[in-house]
Amino acid sequence: MQDTSWFPFGGQYVPVVKAPEVPMSEWERDIRQLKELGFTAFRAFVAWDRIEREEGVRDYTMLDTALDLAARYEVKVLLSLGGVFENLCGLYPPQWLVRDHGCQQPIRDATTPANAPRPAGPRQSVCLDDPLYRARAGEFMTATIQRYAAHAGLGGWVVWNEPANNPCYCPHTQARFRAWLKRRYHDDLGQLRAAWSLEFPVLYRTWDEVEPPSGVGFVHGGYQPWLDWRTFLADNLSEALGWIADLVRAHDPLGHPTSVNLTPGELGGGAVAKGLNIWDLGRVLERPGMSAYTLWDSAQPEPADLAARFARLRSVVREPGKPWWVVETEAGPVYWVHGMVPRYTRTPDRLLRYWQAIGHGAKACFGWMYRSRVGNAQAGEFGMLAWDGQVTERAAATGELSQAINRHASLIQTRYPRAEVAILAAQASDLLYRTETWEARPETFRNYWQRSWNGAYRMLWRQRVPADFVDDSQVAEGGLDYRVLLVPFHLNLSEPLARGLEEYVRRGGTVIADFPLGFKDDGGLLWQRAPGAGLAPLFGGWANDALPCEADEDSLELGSDRLAPLDFRQAFGVLDGAEVLGRWHDGSAGLLSQRT
Repeated sequence: MQDTSWFPFGGQYVPVVKAPEVPMSEWERDIRQLKELGFTAFRAFVAWDRIEREEGVRDYTMLDTALDLAARYEVKVLLSLGGVFENLCGLYPPQWLVRDHGCQQPIRDATTPANAPRPAGPRQSVCLDDPLYRARAGEFMTATIQRYAAHAGLGGWVVWNEPANNPCYCPHTQARFRAWLKRRYHDDLGQLRAAWSLEFPVLYRTWDEVEPPSGVGFVHGGYQPWLDWRTFLADNLSEALGWIADLVRAHDPLGHPTSVNLTPGELGGGAVAKGLNIWDLGRVLERPGMSAYTLWDSAQPEPADLAARFARLRSVVREPGKPWWVVETEAGPVYWVHGMVPRYTRTPDRLLRYWQAIGHGAKACFGWMYRSRVGNAQAGEFGMLAWDGQVTERAAATGELSQAINRHASLIQTRYPRAEVAILAAQASDLLYRTETWEARPETFRNYWQRSWNGAYRMLWRQRVPADFVDDSQVAEGGLDYRVLLVPFHLNLSEPLARGLEEYVRRGGTVIADFPLGFKDDGGLLWQRAPGAGLAPLFGGWANDALPCEADEDSLELGSDRLAPLDFRQAFGVLDGAEVLGRWHDGSAGLLSQRT
């Protein structure tokens, strides 16, 4: 899919990630019809458990048929090869891994013994850190890559669909965690003991005694063990993603691009909870991708909020001229599957969503699904076609859009949005905020971190100002090419980030920051005065307290205008040279400007 003369546009078809799909006798009609409608590609899954039902005996009939038909009708297949959710290869691992080899099933509870009986049932899961599982999965994926790399019907690879790394406390994962800790603390157990002993003395005598924390909260052992554990989970998933991508590069001589499919939740602020660092993806994949669903909530999302997710993924790519893809977006109606309310995005709105994605730089679009499954979850739902494969109004209209886009493919594929404003929405800040609020009840969790960067983006969107997002590592490394950097709700401030902000301003950039700005470090230690790390002179003031407030009583006065805060207010000590732009009702400074 590196040819800029065409635009990959289509939907998920066959084979599906889990059975059953439509009968093979109908595939040729459907794929011929896909081509006639004007689509250029479809997506398919590699289901390891269905291909290799008995160890060493592989039946690729379904995939062979799908790719042969794609080649016959001159469309391409985006092949989902690797992980699905928390699974390393496919949605369900072959049952012989557990039955014949005793592969390690995940242990989600830290108090469960490693040899405890697993729940009975037809589905068997395997921890992605099990070395035999990884070896067998690697052999299978290598064979699959080699089988299809030169196939005329292949267009690209998805190495993981909706990646997640839910905590596992099995011996394999604990061993990898200890190896990670040795690298982090330079093989010095004394450094780890000191970092982990803030809550109470941690007196490990050997590395083999080190165990991951079971939780975080008031009596779980402090922040740093949990921060390390969650950072490890994200690094571990990034390593697995990169490992699969490297397999593709090693065995696909034609260099078909690799992608991943992130959910809106992972791009919207749920990555830390899923054990994922989205900022790693641009380093290991050629075409990071996302699901752009608009129907998961009870109401349609605001266009600005969906645009923010597009901008987040576009920013993950980092390199100018590097594409990103919409790997999934709903293609048809939903009735009640997954407990959702009935929802159907009308065709004009659905087409507008495609245009919105393309306007933000998407270089491929795939609907979920071209034709729905015929059994189990989602049967009869999400389909672009009718249940029996007949062309619907929405399918015809979407096909016409694909034709229009492909008439201008060379233009669309070589144009990239350019922003002069960036929003800092760092993984480290999300992680610390999630750590501090891990015990929050869903009904009281306000997610200030996500709401703040989303609100900053929405503010700019309403003013028609394009914006990107950046991680703290990009600021620390220097070289940001933006005129303005917004810093909403960044409660932690590291020394490298502070120095990066100073350098950015010295080079002519403008920083606009909001509460809370750096009153803790990355480990949650209080700086006592904010912003910490010696950054107060950059902003012209400091604060050593914050108060919850009532908007009616604590408005900020800006000349003749009044601005109502959200939940908190801070009064600043003003340094020489700073200008007070706004004051609270008691006359204390509430908004500062400093020129350097």
